[in-house]
This record gives sequence, structure tokens and C-alpha cells, in this order.
Amino acid sequence: MIDISFLKTLCILYVEDHFSTQEELGKIFKTFFKKVYIASDGKEGLELYLNNKDEIDVIISDINMPNLSGIGMLKEIRKLKIDVPLIFATAYSESKFLLEAIKLNTSAYILKPYDVENMILKVQSIAKEKENSKLVEFQQIEMQQYIDVIDKVAIISRTNPKGIITFVNDKFCKTSGYEEDELLGKAHNIVRHPDMPSEIFKGLWSDIQSGKIWQGKVKNKAKDGESYYVNSTIIPRFNSKKEIIEYIGIRFLITDEENEKRKFKKNILTNIKESRKKESQYLTEIRELEKKVKNLEDGLILKNEVLSNEKQKSAKQHSQLLYYEDEIKSLNTQMENIKVESYKKVLEAVTKMKKFKITNDDLKQKNETLENEVNLRKDEFIKLNEQVSEQAKIIINLKDVIEHRESQLKQYTK
Repeated sequence: MIDISFLKTLCILYVEDHFSTQEELGKIFKTFFKKVYIASDGKEGLELYLNNKDEIDVIISDINMPNLSGIGMLKEIRKLKIDVPLIFATAYSESKFLLEAIKLNTSAYILKPYDVENMILKVQSIAKEKENSKLVEFQQIEMQQYIDVIDKVAIISRTNPKGIITFVNDKFCKTSGYEEDELLGKAHNIVRHPDMPSEIFKGLWSDIQSGKIWQGKVKNKAKDGESYYVNSTIIPRFNSKKEIIEYIGIRFLITDEENEKRKFKKNILTNIKESRKKESQYLTEIRELEKKVKNLEDGLILKNEVLSNEKQKSAKQHSQLLYYEDEIKSLNTQMENIKVESYKKVLEAVTKMKKFKITNDDLKQKNETLENEVNLRKDEFIKLNEQVSEQAKIIINLKDVIEHRESQLKQYTK
């Protein structure tokens, strides 16, 4: 398919000695290409090319022309080591012309009469291939410059598409401990460390074989068995056909950094273990404290129960005390009543004695009776008095008990 936008970026040199053909194709070419230089023979074509070589992308030329043939023109261009694409268009098909054209690295060979569309497509294809070649060449030059710069600080190696080492720099040898001749021709896994998981290398090969750049951290093993760590970048290198021709490995040594990370990680793990150990100790202490707190709480509950019981007992004793006090008051009232009654009876008896003037015998008898009654009341009074004394003793004892209980209650509440 013709890519007009691409063709409009190209400048071509068209060399044709046949005027009508030159005029006809020249007009067609001008509609497709950015600029068209037209010459009538090889000599004129050579002059036009040398004067405009920085612009001309493709040459289309007849082979057999006066003054200087197309083959002669191409020979002069190749002497100058210029690799410009050239398409020969001719009615001749002799093998000697074809062989000559091939030797001069001719890009294509078209027989007359021309198939214009096919000719345009060939120019497009050749120009794109040339552009790609220039791009690849530029990339290769740029990469080589980059490699030359980092060669002094990085570990560089090159391998073929099968992973066989074709180049190592001095830093690679110094780091790995191998001599150059011990590495060239060997598989790159000569420095592979057995600790590295195979899945990493499967992913590496999958990426670089598909044309991707791979980057990652790799643990390698030196000749003496020592480990070293590198940050690695593997870059596929292509030819003009976009085929992978080799892999370039660029690595930076990070062993010290990695060892520091591992040391730091080890310290963290140690700290974690110590923290867990202390955490276990703290949990044990917390459980012990919780037990003590629970025991204190249980003791406080028991103490509160005792206090409650003591308060209940104290309240009961206080109630008893009030009861006994009421009893004493009642007994005192009874004693007063007995005294009053006794005095009344005595007065009545005296009054009767005066009033009726009874005889001495009767008086003595009545007096004895009265004395007996007074003695009886006296005995009752004494008994009541003894009861009151007993009640008073009980009250005093109760007061002591209550004061003792109140003292205990104050100690518990503290």
C-alpha cells in the first residue's frame, strides 16, 4: 500500500536518457515525492547527486546511457563509500548487467516497460528500509557511546542470542574473579548463584527474547564462591531487519548496599523478637496484676459484705439497746408507781389510825401487817432495782460493743 505521507518526505534522483519516458515519469514522480532531480545521462546524474547528496534519498536510473552509463555512475558513487539506495530501470536483462548491478549493491532491478505503481512501492520499501537501517545504526552508535561511557563504572557483558558470552569488560572480570578467556564462549549462567529462583530467569529470558529491556536485582557467585549483588539491565540489540543479534548486560555493584540492607533487616528481626519477648513478659505481668486486682476486688467485695453484716449487727444491737432503754424506763415508771402506791397506803393507814383510834393491839397488828406489806414492797423494789442494774450493765456492754463495731467500720471504710 502506497504511503503518500511518507513519500512526501523523500527526494529522488531520476536519470533517464529517453526524453518522452523522462518527461512522463518525471511528472508522475513529482506528484508522489517531495522533490525530484532529473538527469539525462550518468554524468549529469553523478553531478546532480554529488551537489545534492545530503537531500537525495533514492536514485532511479537507466543502465545503458550515453556519456556515462548507469553502472558507471554507480561505480563512481560507490568509490566515495556512499551507500545510497539505487534502482536500475532498463529494457536489458543480460546476466552481465545483473551481476554488475549486484556487485555494486543495487537495491532493485526493474525491467521496462515500467509498472509505475510497482516502481513507487519499491522506492517506498527501499527508503523505509534505509530509514530503519539509519535508525538502527544511530541507535547502535548511541548505545556504543553510552556503553563506552559507563564501561569505566559498570560491569559490562555481551552475549549472543543463546546466552553465550562474547564480551566482558575489565570490571566484570575483577568482580567475578574470572579471567577473560575463562568467560568468553561460556554460558552467562557461569556466574549465576544457586539462591536465585529459576522463575526470575524465565521471566528475564521471556522479556529480552520478545525485544523488551529487563531490569532487576541479581545475586551472582564469583569464582571463589563469594556472593555479590548487582542491579542489572539487559538490553536486546537488533539488526536492520529487527532481528536480535545480541544482548548487552549493564550492571552496577550493590553488594555493600545489599549487605547493609540485610544487616538492617536482621537488626529489625532481632528487635521484633526482643519486642515480642518483652511483650510476652508484659502480658504475664499484666495477667498477674489482673489476678491481684481481682483478688483485691474480691477482698473488697468480701470486706463490703463484712461491713454490711457488721452494720446490720450494729443496727440490730442498737435496736436492742433502744429496747432495753425502753424497758428500763418502763421499770423506773413501775418503781415510781409502786413507791407512790406504797406511800399512799401508808398515809391511808396513818389516817385510819388517827381517825378510828384503834387499840394498841389492833394498831400493832395492823402495823405489823403494814410493815410486812412495806417489806414486801421493799423486796419487790429491791428486785426491780436489781433488774434495773442488770439492764444498765447490759446497756453499758452494748454501748461498748457498738463503739467497738463503729471503730471497726471506720477502719474498713478507710
